[in-house]
Amino acid sequence: NLNQSLESIQCLSKKNILVLVTSTHPQEVTAVRQIFAEHPVLKNTHVSIEGIQSHSRIASQPLGLDNAQKGAKSRIEFIKKNHDHRFQQADFIVPIENFFTPPNVYSPRKHAFILIIDQARQAFRYVSDGIEIYPEFYDLALDSQGLSEDGTGANHTVREVFAEMICVVELLGLKGREKLTAPLYSIVELP
Repeated sequence: NLNQSLESIQCLSKKNILVLVTSTHPQEVTAVRQIFAEHPVLKNTHVSIEGIQSHSRIASQPLGLDNAQKGAKSRIEFIKKNHDHRFQQADFIVPIENFFTPPNVYSPRKHAFILIIDQARQAFRYVSDGIEIYPEFYDLALDSQGLSEDGTGANHTVREVFAEMICVVELLGLKGREKLTAPLYSIVELP
Protein backbone atom coordinates (compact mmCIF):
# COMPACT_ATOMS: atom_id res chain seq x y z
CA ASN A 1 0.00 0.00 0.00
CA LEU A 2 1.69 3.15 -1.20
CA ASN A 3 -0.44 5.43 0.93
CA GLN A 4 0.83 4.18 4.30
CA SER A 5 4.40 5.43 4.11
CA LEU A 6 3.45 8.77 2.54
CA GLU A 7 1.95 9.92 5.85
CA SER A 8 5.24 11.44 6.99
CA ILE A 9 5.57 13.82 4.05
CA GLN A 10 5.10 17.41 5.18
CA CYS A 11 3.83 18.94 1.93
CA LEU A 12 0.73 16.74 2.07
CA SER A 13 -0.90 19.50 4.12
CA LYS A 14 -0.63 22.00 1.23
CA LYS A 15 -3.78 23.08 -0.65
CA ASN A 16 -2.17 22.58 -4.08
CA ILE A 17 0.33 19.88 -4.98
CA LEU A 18 2.17 19.35 -8.27
CA VAL A 19 3.18 15.79 -9.14
CA LEU A 20 5.46 15.23 -12.15
CA VAL A 21 5.28 11.78 -13.72
CA THR A 22 8.32 10.99 -15.84
CA SER A 23 6.12 9.57 -18.58
CA THR A 24 3.30 10.69 -20.84
CA HIS A 25 1.92 7.16 -21.14
CA PRO A 26 -1.77 7.38 -20.13
CA GLN A 27 -1.74 4.22 -17.99
CA GLU A 28 1.21 5.44 -15.93
CA VAL A 29 -0.19 8.95 -15.47
CA THR A 30 -3.56 7.46 -14.47
CA ALA A 31 -1.88 5.10 -11.97
CA VAL A 32 -0.10 8.02 -10.29
CA ARG A 33 -3.32 10.06 -10.27
CA GLN A 34 -5.04 7.15 -8.51
CA ILE A 35 -2.25 6.81 -5.93
CA PHE A 36 -2.59 10.45 -4.89
CA ALA A 37 -6.40 10.59 -5.23
CA GLU A 38 -6.80 7.69 -2.81
CA HIS A 39 -4.60 9.21 -0.11
CA PRO A 40 -6.90 10.20 2.78
CA VAL A 41 -4.77 13.19 3.81
CA LEU A 42 -5.17 14.68 0.32
CA LYS A 43 -8.98 14.67 0.20
CA ASN A 44 -9.10 18.50 0.50
CA THR A 45 -6.05 19.11 -1.68
CA HIS A 46 -5.95 19.97 -5.37
CA VAL A 47 -3.43 17.57 -6.88
CA SER A 48 -2.14 18.40 -10.36
CA ILE A 49 -0.60 15.48 -12.19
CA GLU A 50 1.64 16.33 -15.14
CA GLY A 51 3.27 13.78 -17.41
CA ILE A 52 6.60 14.73 -18.98
CA GLN A 53 8.37 12.58 -21.55
CA SER A 54 11.72 11.33 -20.29
CA HIS A 55 14.42 8.82 -21.19
CA SER A 56 15.73 6.07 -18.94
CA ARG A 57 19.02 5.45 -20.79
CA ILE A 58 18.52 1.71 -20.30
CA ALA A 59 16.80 -0.98 -22.36
CA SER A 60 13.17 -0.50 -23.39
CA GLN A 61 12.17 -3.53 -21.33
CA PRO A 62 14.40 -3.69 -18.23
CA LEU A 63 15.25 -7.03 -16.69
CA GLY A 64 15.41 -7.09 -12.90
CA LEU A 65 14.83 -4.56 -10.15
CA ASP A 66 18.37 -3.15 -10.24
CA ASN A 67 17.94 -2.10 -13.86
CA ALA A 68 14.47 -0.67 -13.13
CA GLN A 69 15.99 1.47 -10.37
CA LYS A 70 18.73 2.68 -12.75
CA GLY A 71 16.06 3.60 -15.29
CA ALA A 72 13.97 5.48 -12.70
CA LYS A 73 16.99 7.48 -11.51
CA SER A 74 17.93 8.30 -15.11
CA ARG A 75 14.40 9.58 -15.76
CA ILE A 76 14.65 11.91 -12.76
CA GLU A 77 18.04 13.18 -13.96
CA PHE A 78 16.58 13.75 -17.42
CA ILE A 79 13.68 15.83 -16.03
CA LYS A 80 16.03 17.84 -13.82
CA LYS A 81 18.38 18.55 -16.73
CA ASN A 82 15.76 19.28 -19.40
CA HIS A 83 12.85 20.65 -17.35
CA ASP A 84 14.56 22.17 -14.30
CA HIS A 85 11.93 24.87 -13.78
CA ARG A 86 9.13 22.27 -13.50
CA PHE A 87 11.41 20.01 -11.48
CA GLN A 88 11.93 22.79 -8.91
CA GLN A 89 8.18 23.53 -8.74
CA ALA A 90 7.17 19.90 -8.23
CA ASP A 91 6.16 18.60 -4.83
CA PHE A 92 6.69 15.05 -6.07
CA ILE A 93 8.59 13.43 -8.93
CA VAL A 94 7.32 9.97 -9.86
CA PRO A 95 9.10 7.72 -12.34
CA ILE A 96 7.50 4.37 -13.10
CA GLU A 97 9.67 1.70 -14.68
CA ASN A 98 8.05 -1.56 -15.81
CA PHE A 99 10.44 -4.49 -15.62
CA PHE A 100 10.63 -8.25 -15.97
CA THR A 101 11.76 -10.78 -13.49
CA PRO A 102 13.25 -13.79 -15.25
CA PRO A 103 11.20 -16.95 -15.53
CA ASN A 104 11.33 -19.30 -12.60
CA VAL A 105 9.56 -22.63 -12.33
CA TYR A 106 6.30 -20.85 -13.09
CA SER A 107 6.49 -18.01 -15.58
CA PRO A 108 8.05 -14.59 -15.94
CA ARG A 109 6.39 -11.68 -14.14
CA LYS A 110 6.09 -8.06 -15.15
CA HIS A 111 6.36 -5.60 -12.26
CA ALA A 112 6.15 -1.86 -11.87
CA PHE A 113 8.86 -0.08 -9.90
CA ILE A 114 7.49 3.20 -8.56
CA LEU A 115 9.75 5.79 -7.01
CA ILE A 116 8.14 8.77 -5.28
CA ILE A 117 10.47 11.66 -4.45
CA ASP A 118 9.21 14.51 -2.26
CA GLN A 119 10.46 18.12 -2.01
CA ALA A 120 13.06 17.17 0.56
CA ARG A 121 14.18 14.56 -2.00
CA GLN A 122 13.17 11.80 0.37
CA ALA A 123 12.59 8.63 -1.67
CA PHE A 124 9.81 6.09 -1.29
CA ARG A 125 10.31 2.92 -3.32
CA TYR A 126 7.59 0.46 -4.26
CA VAL A 127 7.47 -2.68 -6.36
CA SER A 128 4.17 -4.13 -7.53
CA ASP A 129 3.42 -7.80 -6.96
CA GLY A 130 3.62 -8.23 -10.70
CA ILE A 131 1.51 -10.09 -13.17
CA GLU A 132 2.37 -13.34 -14.85
CA ILE A 133 3.32 -13.01 -18.48
CA TYR A 134 3.10 -15.81 -21.00
CA PRO A 135 6.64 -17.16 -21.32
CA GLU A 136 6.24 -16.76 -25.09
CA PHE A 137 5.74 -12.98 -24.68
CA TYR A 138 8.90 -12.83 -22.59
CA ASP A 139 10.79 -14.83 -25.23
CA LEU A 140 9.45 -12.70 -28.08
CA ALA A 141 10.46 -9.50 -26.30
CA LEU A 142 13.99 -10.86 -25.86
CA ASP A 143 14.31 -12.63 -29.22
CA SER A 144 12.78 -10.13 -31.65
CA GLN A 145 15.37 -7.39 -31.16
CA GLY A 146 17.71 -8.99 -28.65
CA LEU A 147 19.26 -7.75 -25.47
CA SER A 148 20.42 -4.17 -25.21
CA GLU A 149 24.14 -3.52 -25.67
CA ASP A 150 24.45 -2.51 -22.03
CA GLY A 151 22.74 -5.74 -20.89
CA THR A 152 19.99 -3.98 -18.93
CA GLY A 153 17.15 -5.73 -20.75
CA ALA A 154 15.31 -6.30 -24.01
CA ASN A 155 15.10 -3.79 -26.84
CA HIS A 156 11.45 -4.73 -27.39
CA THR A 157 8.77 -4.31 -24.70
CA VAL A 158 5.99 -6.68 -23.70
CA ARG A 159 3.55 -3.88 -24.55
CA GLU A 160 4.95 -3.79 -28.10
CA VAL A 161 4.80 -7.58 -28.40
CA PHE A 162 1.22 -7.63 -27.18
CA ALA A 163 0.22 -4.81 -29.57
CA GLU A 164 1.79 -6.74 -32.46
CA MET A 165 -0.09 -9.88 -31.42
CA ILE A 166 -3.39 -7.95 -31.39
CA CYS A 167 -2.64 -6.71 -34.92
CA VAL A 168 -1.95 -10.26 -36.10
CA VAL A 169 -5.11 -11.53 -34.41
CA GLU A 170 -7.13 -8.80 -36.15
CA LEU A 171 -5.45 -9.54 -39.50
CA LEU A 172 -6.34 -13.21 -39.21
CA GLY A 173 -9.89 -12.38 -38.17
CA LEU A 174 -9.60 -14.21 -34.86
CA LYS A 175 -12.05 -13.06 -32.22
CA GLY A 176 -11.86 -13.00 -28.45
CA ARG A 177 -9.06 -13.04 -25.92
CA GLU A 178 -9.19 -16.83 -25.68
CA LYS A 179 -7.39 -16.97 -29.03
CA LEU A 180 -4.38 -15.34 -27.39
CA THR A 181 -4.02 -18.36 -25.13
CA ALA A 182 -3.27 -20.52 -28.16
CA PRO A 183 0.41 -21.21 -28.76
CA LEU A 184 1.87 -18.05 -30.24
CA TYR A 185 3.46 -19.77 -33.18
CA SER A 186 0.01 -20.77 -34.43
CA ILE A 187 -1.04 -17.12 -34.40
CA VAL A 188 2.18 -15.64 -35.73
CA GLU A 189 2.62 -17.88 -38.75
CA LEU A 190 0.56 -16.39 -41.57
CA PRO A 191 -0.88 -18.79 -44.15
